[in-house]
Amino acid sequence: MKKIATLILATIIWTVCSAQDNSDTTDNKNFFYLNPLPFVNNTFQINFERLLSNKIGLLLSSGCTLVSGYDDGKRGGNGEIQFRIYLSDTKNKARKLFYFSPYARFQYIESTLGYYQWNNDNKEYYFIDLPDVYVSSYTGGLLIGFKWVLNTRLSIDTYIGGGMQISQFNGEKVFPTMDIRYYGYYTGPIPKLGIQFGYNF
Repeated sequence: MKKIATLILATIIWTVCSAQDNSDTTDNKNFFYLNPLPFVNNTFQINFERLLSNKIGLLLSSGCTLVSGYDDGKRGGNGEIQFRIYLSDTKNKARKLFYFSPYARFQYIESTLGYYQWNNDNKEYYFIDLPDVYVSSYTGGLLIGFKWVLNTRLSIDTYIGGGMQISQFNGEKVFPTMDIRYYGYYTGPIPKLGIQFGYNF
């Protein structure tokens, strides 16, 4: 995984350096996106894409996860990078763009666990605070996508693909039945689907 990440990073740096001298680029090179799908997992996600040339784009993504609760609270964040290679010129008049993109993603979730237990002496519930759980996940894979830039500069971006994820669990699994996938713990192949709405500027 580290070798793959190093190779992707080296390719991106080389492309950025070589693309700076390309004068034939679009007038509006930036895209700002809001992605609604992560709201399902209590995550607020924003993305920014910069066109480095008429065929290359670099997307940076950042998200924040927050669930407030005494028994299942969790908080954390994620970051992602997509190196987009467009199959059609980004300056075409229709602005309907197909691309494929290797990507790398990191996510960190810290949980707050606990439960209520009945006290027969006091005839009331009391809260038992458990040690926190920490999950770090690393993902790398490939996407294919379609982006449509409207005349109003609004854009719709969709992609589908997948990759491999490796997760690390730190903490104490108090209950044998505890499902730590709720905190992002999973190692193996993982699908990826996205739709986001943005503005070209």
